Amino acid sequence: MKTADQMKEWLTEFPPPEEVDVASGIESIPIGVIETNLDEFDEWKTEEFQFRTFSINNNYFASGSLQLICRCGASTWTRTGSATFRIKSTDDNQHYEPTVQSYCIANGAKRLGVRFGRHFNNRMSVSEEGILLPPSVNIAGEVEPEKTRTSLADIINKIQQSPSREAAEEFISKEHPPLMFNAMVVRELDNFNKQPAE
Repeated sequence: MKTADQMKEWLTEFPPPEEVDVASGIESIPIGVIETNLDEFDEWKTEEFQFRTFSINNNYFASGSLQLICRCGASTWTRTGSATFRIKSTDDNQHYEPTVQSYCIANGAKRLGVRFGRHFNNRMSVSEEGILLPPSVNIAGEVEPEKTRTSLADIINKIQQSPSREAAEEFISKEHPPLMFNAMVVRELDNFNKQPAE
């Protein structure tokens, strides 16, 4: 077992490449690996899990949050994990509540440190210009400077300039997948349904 100081150091280490799934184009660590790594703590548990479904403009979502509590020696880490995803009638997995819970654990673990992927997927930041997507950081933690920061306003403009909803969704899913469920992005995508046919 690690001491609290060893745990703090371990949380700053980058995850080994074999633990990182990049098949979908989004860096993630599978929930099974996350739970195995959480076992490095003396104890970990979740509390206050909340789950709900809701709709925005005829789009349905599953959402939840929980507290992830990890202990090592006399030190305790408590992180809030949350997740929301869109429900589709074609989903193979319709076990929404446990799926949200798994995503919440992964999200809370990510907040523990780099070891759980805190640096993944162009972590977004907020400034006076809106939400900014920072330069890409690869698995080794190296910044890829050729990728520039983009504001949410720029992304909304590109959606509005898209010839169709399908083209706009393809742009978001390829270039900015974390924004697929952003309320402003969903509203702009829904505007395509309101446009009169030519």
